[in-house]
Amino acid sequence: MMTAADSPAPARRALLAGAAGRRGEALLNALLAAPAWRSVHVLAGQPMSLAIPRLQLCRFDDLPPVDDLFLVVGDPAEPGSRSFHGRDAPFDSIDEDRALALARRGCDAGASRIVLVAPAPDWQQIGSLQRGLGGVLETQLGALSARTVLILRPLKPGGAGAGSLIQRFVHGYLSLQMLMLPRSVPVLTSEQLARAALGLLAGAGHGLQVLTAADIEASLGRGRSA
Repeated sequence: MMTAADSPAPARRALLAGAAGRRGEALLNALLAAPAWRSVHVLAGQPMSLAIPRLQLCRFDDLPPVDDLFLVVGDPAEPGSRSFHGRDAPFDSIDEDRALALARRGCDAGASRIVLVAPAPDWQQIGSLQRGLGGVLETQLGALSARTVLILRPLKPGGAGAGSLIQRFVHGYLSLQMLMLPRSVPVLTSEQLARAALGLLAGAGHGLQVLTAADIEASLGRGRSA
């Protein structure tokens, strides 16, 4: 009979880009705690030793071989985009443009599964149309060679202050329209989001899947009842 000591070591290698801030830090902690990966590489400006088992830093122009790619898109203007205590100082944050470049390089490095965490405001969380692809980044991810692509859209905090005048006008108009609809967009903690991301990836088949904040919350409920 095979014992726990005889079980084969995990063979998969993860790369996390965007480990800054609450969401990135929670996902990094979840990856390091999970037994599914033998190594966790994190995108950083300069490689260095952090003396944490299985954790390695890597640079954009020198990615290691990787099986699973995690991309956490951040907004420097968002509260909590960086750790208050500077724990995430070695790690790079990424925007949508850099996320797309990393996805392409990650696929070249062998990634067969991609998880994109791209927060969306409340007015983009309503309706079945929001489960379709939105924007260049998501469309391009779907065209890459990875066999599995998960796009997670948790709720993004903040108001309508960012963007061009036209973007702010559209944001305000749609926000008023959404006030007329019954809605409840769940607010997930960073730890819940990280747990959902790993759980959804473990059960994902081939192809592309888009999940809103409500979908992510529902997956946590299914995990508790399983």
